[in-house]
Amino acid sequence: MGEGDRHELLGKGAEDATVAENVIGDGNCSYRVVADFVFSDEHQWPKVHRGMLYELELSKNLYVNLMGSEERVNELVHRINWLVMDLRRMRIEERHFIQLQLNDMCLIPPSHVQWIHHRSEWVSNWADSYQHRIADWNARVSRNRK
Repeated sequence: MGEGDRHELLGKGAEDATVAENVIGDGNCSYRVVADFVFSDEHQWPKVHRGMLYELELSKNLYVNLMGSEERVNELVHRINWLVMDLRRMRIEERHFIQLQLNDMCLIPPSHVQWIHHRSEWVSNWADSYQHRIADWNARVSRNRK
């Protein structure tokens, strides 16, 4: 992948990361990126898809609490199933997931506001380690909005 391709895929964040893997863009690219990272094989994406559905079913109460209602969780399950079943009939939007290798001092966006309530205890100090990088991210976003 050339430097021009890198900048085209990453846009304004090109200095913070490099493209580690540009998976097949068939509508399953989000699953493919995770499969490539976890299994070193993007073709294992059905395992990731099934695993997501299993996790949503197994921990449904957690996701109901996180998302606000059982209806929203059921809607998510429906969308995940629909995406895989109807890929051949839908036009794939110009969205594509890629695997990134973050540079050592890249900027980091803040985590979701609900993260603090649902995180594992072993990651409770994570944000403290990256506060300066999160602050720099927020400053960049603020500058770009002006």
